Amino acid sequence: MFFNMQRLLLYSIPTEGVYMKGVSPLIATALLLVITVAGAMMLYNYVVSSLSSPQQYASLNIVSAKLVKLDSGSVLSVRVANIGTAPATINEVILIPSSITSNITKQVAITIEPGVTKTVNVDLDEEAEQTPGTGKYYVILRYDGGETEPYPVTVVG
Repeated sequence: MFFNMQRLLLYSIPTEGVYMKGVSPLIATALLLVITVAGAMMLYNYVVSSLSSPQQYASLNIVSAKLVKLDSGSVLSVRVANIGTAPATINEVILIPSSITSNITKQVAITIEPGVTKTVNVDLDEEAEQTPGTGKYYVILRYDGGETEPYPVTVVG
């Protein structure tokens, strides 16, 4: 009688005079095991991703740009900061005049370390006839991680 009463209390729930069978202990144990393993896997993935080292990237930001007109030609002076976490190598400096249909592109190889601001001077001697005295100019720097947004150039001289 005691065994049957205990079995009745453990394995069935009375509802309005009808006794319903509960989940078997084997299935309940398996279900708890699956939930525990899934939770452990999610916790492991979270910990591994949060403890991994951050990705290294280079990001250049133009601080100022000036186009100095001389008798012998022009010099483009661009002050640029590397706000990323990896060194960036500038490959091209592109001067975009608004009044001329073609851009002036100069190949350079200048490396800027993270957190450093550097001035890049580009001599435009052979392009002197292409750069008129008036008009708006924009500069873009192409580097190994992409390119900067067009930045307005101040014309001096």
